[in-house]
Amino acid sequence: MALVDWKDAARTREGAIEALKLMAEQEVFIDSMGEPLRLAVLRYLESLEGMVA
Repeated sequence: MALVDWKDAARTREGAIEALKLMAEQEVFIDSMGEPLRLAVLRYLESLEGMVA
């Protein structure tokens, strides 16, 4: 899987969002702390849509 060897930062906000969604699909966040943290980061990134960096 490509994520295993991924060492760089996501190149875009959209890429980071897609990576978090893919990680959820692959059940990477299997503990009680990982999933809430993933959702918090995902919601934050999604809330930035339309904002200027």
